Amino acid sequence: MNEHTITSTVSVILAFIGIAILAIVVSSQASTGNVFKAGGSSIAQLIRCAISPVTGGSCGGTLTNVSSTFSTGCVTVGGQTYCP
Repeated sequence: MNEHTITSTVSVILAFIGIAILAIVVSSQASTGNVFKAGGSSIAQLIRCAISPVTGGSCGGTLTNVSSTFSTGCVTVGGQTYCP
Protein backbone atom coordinates (compact mmCIF):
# COMPACT_ATOMS: atom_id res chain seq x y z
CA MET A 1 0.00 0.00 0.00
CA ASN A 2 1.24 3.42 -0.78
CA GLU A 3 0.96 6.52 1.38
CA HIS A 4 -2.02 7.93 -0.54
CA THR A 5 -4.09 4.78 0.01
CA ILE A 6 -3.36 4.75 3.73
CA THR A 7 -4.20 8.45 4.05
CA SER A 8 -7.48 7.97 2.18
CA THR A 9 -8.44 4.96 4.28
CA VAL A 10 -7.72 6.76 7.55
CA SER A 11 -9.71 9.78 6.35
CA VAL A 12 -12.75 7.65 5.58
CA ILE A 13 -12.56 5.90 8.95
CA LEU A 14 -12.27 9.23 10.79
CA ALA A 15 -15.23 10.58 8.82
CA PHE A 16 -17.37 7.64 9.95
CA ILE A 17 -16.29 8.15 13.56
CA GLY A 18 -17.10 11.87 13.32
CA ILE A 19 -20.55 11.18 11.91
CA ALA A 20 -21.22 8.64 14.70
CA ILE A 21 -20.19 11.15 17.36
CA LEU A 22 -22.35 13.85 15.79
CA ALA A 23 -25.34 11.48 15.66
CA ILE A 24 -24.93 10.70 19.36
CA VAL A 25 -24.63 14.37 20.35
CA VAL A 26 -27.73 15.51 18.44
CA SER A 27 -29.82 12.42 19.23
CA SER A 28 -33.25 13.13 20.68
CA GLN A 29 -32.40 10.82 23.59
CA ALA A 30 -29.12 12.61 24.40
CA SER A 31 -29.07 15.08 27.26
CA THR A 32 -26.09 16.98 25.89
CA GLY A 33 -27.45 20.34 26.98
CA ASN A 34 -27.89 19.16 30.55
CA VAL A 35 -24.35 17.78 30.62
CA PHE A 36 -22.90 21.10 29.42
CA LYS A 37 -25.08 23.03 31.88
CA ALA A 38 -23.97 20.89 34.84
CA GLY A 39 -20.33 21.12 33.80
CA GLY A 40 -20.54 24.89 33.41
CA SER A 41 -22.18 25.29 36.80
CA SER A 42 -19.49 23.17 38.44
CA ILE A 43 -16.68 25.13 36.82
CA ALA A 44 -18.25 28.45 37.81
CA GLN A 45 -18.57 27.22 41.41
CA LEU A 46 -14.94 26.09 41.46
CA ILE A 47 -13.80 29.50 40.18
CA ARG A 48 -15.89 31.30 42.83
CA CYS A 49 -14.32 29.17 45.56
CA ALA A 50 -10.81 29.62 44.18
CA ILE A 51 -10.99 33.42 44.10
CA SER A 52 -12.98 33.83 47.33
CA PRO A 53 -9.89 34.47 49.53
CA VAL A 54 -8.92 37.37 47.26
CA THR A 55 -12.38 38.84 46.69
CA GLY A 56 -13.70 38.24 50.21
CA GLY A 57 -16.62 36.26 48.83
CA SER A 58 -17.74 32.83 49.87
CA CYS A 59 -18.18 29.61 47.96
CA GLY A 60 -21.91 29.79 48.64
CA GLY A 61 -22.86 26.15 48.40
CA THR A 62 -21.36 22.87 47.40
CA LEU A 63 -20.78 21.00 44.21
CA THR A 64 -23.49 18.40 43.73
CA ASN A 65 -22.82 14.79 42.81
CA VAL A 66 -19.07 15.36 42.48
CA SER A 67 -16.40 14.26 44.93
CA SER A 68 -12.73 13.44 44.64
CA THR A 69 -10.21 11.38 46.55
CA PHE A 70 -6.82 13.01 46.06
CA SER A 71 -4.79 10.18 47.60
CA THR A 72 -5.94 7.65 44.99
CA GLY A 73 -6.78 10.03 42.16
CA CYS A 74 -10.30 8.59 41.92
CA VAL A 75 -13.30 10.79 41.14
CA THR A 76 -16.92 9.98 41.98
CA VAL A 77 -19.64 11.52 39.81
CA GLY A 78 -23.28 10.72 40.48
CA GLY A 79 -22.38 7.65 42.52
CA GLN A 80 -20.07 6.18 39.86
CA THR A 81 -16.34 6.08 40.76
CA TYR A 82 -13.67 6.54 38.09
CA CYS A 83 -10.00 5.82 38.77
CA PRO A 84 -7.04 6.45 36.46
